[in-house]
Amino acid sequence: MKTVYYSGVIDTKDQGKLGVSVICGGETLEKALASLITSGTYYWALGDDVKIKEIRPYCASCQGSGRTRRGKRIIKYVNCPDCKGKGQGDVIITEIPLVPSTNISVSMA
Repeated sequence: MKTVYYSGVIDTKDQGKLGVSVICGGETLEKALASLITSGTYYWALGDDVKIKEIRPYCASCQGSGRTRRGKRIIKYVNCPDCKGKGQGDVIITEIPLVPSTNISVSMA
């Protein structure tokens, strides 16, 4: 894959019930993880249980589908030339629960 982006999924549970699923991403693994933690912290502050489910790379040319459109009048789908039809890579991080810590400090900037 020539240009790679990373995406991840956050799942929340509100008092045992299913909550929200949020998809975040970034140009690097660090930016994607920071985006997931920032979004997860919001739901954690609301009292939900938050887990980062998976983070994986995907091809930027085909947005992870493995296929691109070819042609202007007649649309034909062909395998992506950048990722050779693979689209998404293997899961890098499987599951991270966001757990409260006693070392959290809040300051006003």
